[in-house]
Amino acid sequence: MPAGEATGGETWYDVLGAAPEMGTDELRKHYHARALQLHPDKNPGDAAAAAAFQRVQSAWSVLGDAAARAAYDAAQAVAAGNRISEEVDLDDLHFEPAAAGAGGAVGEGEEAAAEAEDRYTWPCRCGENFTVTTSMLEEGCDVFGCDGCSLCIRVMYELASASDGEGQT
Repeated sequence: MPAGEATGGETWYDVLGAAPEMGTDELRKHYHARALQLHPDKNPGDAAAAAAFQRVQSAWSVLGDAAARAAYDAAQAVAAGNRISEEVDLDDLHFEPAAAGAGGAVGEGEEAAAEAEDRYTWPCRCGENFTVTTSMLEEGCDVFGCDGCSLCIRVMYELASASDGEGQT
């Protein structure tokens, strides 16, 4: 099942019983609770529970990865009718290098690790920002939602190819 698809009108957040505004650590708690509830060892012979468990695994594979989650959220915003408000060249975004020594202590979770990543920002008309991380770009994401409203931007960029030094869109 593609990363952007959950069936029957439910989202990957619905599958985990979570909300889009939850942080990674809180989302992980919902994932663990659902996985424990639906695990095949706890429900032997229950085909519906096994299928639901697989959906929970699929949801976590998307929502547990920062870049995949950002791409999913942007796709959801576009699918919900949120329009792309503008196209912006990556060179025009404000670059914010990762803080020296950031990344957090062991056990602080993926949110602390995300803080250690270079990022780009672009102001939204609502007063918040569009936030783009280097890992999102490396994953091929090009549509990003605002941190504070439903608007989206498309970021135009080229990835450098390691073999020939030429870019690709």
